[in-house]
Amino acid sequence: MTEHEIEIQMEKALKKIPFEIRKIKFILFFLKFVKGIKSGLRL
Repeated sequence: MTEHEIEIQMEKALKKIPFEIRKIKFILFFLKFVKGIKSGLRL
């Protein structure tokens, strides 16, 4: 791999990171939401 190819790969990886973070935040939010509903139903 040349230096230029490595730079391109790094840029691609950096563009993917925010999407991954958003996906994880969404999953965590969803899990909290579901737990909230379940605990609400038990009361």
